[in-house]
Amino acid sequence: MAAKKIQTVLLTAVFVAALLVSAFAVLDAPIYLPYSEGLVAAEPVGDGGLRITFGEEVTECDYTIYPDPEGGSFYYCDVQAWTSLWDRWLSDRSGKLSCMVSPSEPYPVKAVYVPNDGSETVCFYGDTDYEGSIVLPRLSLGYYLFLAAAALAGTAVVWLLTKKNAGLRVWVERVGLYPAAYIVSHCIVSGFGTTSYSLPRDFFLIVFLSLLLYGGLLLAYGIWRLRQEMKEINQ
Repeated sequence: MAAKKIQTVLLTAVFVAALLVSAFAVLDAPIYLPYSEGLVAAEPVGDGGLRITFGEEVTECDYTIYPDPEGGSFYYCDVQAWTSLWDRWLSDRSGKLSCMVSPSEPYPVKAVYVPNDGSETVCFYGDTDYEGSIVLPRLSLGYYLFLAAAALAGTAVVWLLTKKNAGLRVWVERVGLYPAAYIVSHCIVSGFGTTSYSLPRDFFLIVFLSLLLYGGLLLAYGIWRLRQEMKEINQ
């Protein structure tokens, strides 16, 4: 009975942790902002540097600076800006967000806003001779979700084929819990979509949450097995 109580306490702790991580994943999910006048602006600083400032609706930002791929004597600076439910509801941040951009060489910079919403990028500083493009989301999460579904289906087939081997079936059930946990984690973090504009964040949260859920499912499975064994002994 002591082992059962310990497992129950651990199970509760794991699922509480999984609930907190799930809440964080939802509340902290980036809400990318479409380009609008006053959302982002830039001013020159020093020799080739830029100070980029954002409107009050922006709570997080990121940028990537790189030389012109065609060999021109200037740099591109791709800028992204977003907020989140957490920042909208719970953050007490005041003032406008800003960042400094400094190219490795004193060349002019074209600052380009990347809206991450299916619309074209916008050059908001530098040479206006710029043709916008559409940045597509990453598709890797869809591949990982497909692999998890395939693994779950594979373990289900093996489970059906091992009716006469109770010991092997137990291990198949334990293994099959992870792809199930991964699928649930994907749905919590990314919903039913399979694309992402913030792949590293989303994939890390999915894997971390899936490990927590897997641990909880293993504990729940162990408690269930223990109860089944106790019933068999008492019969």
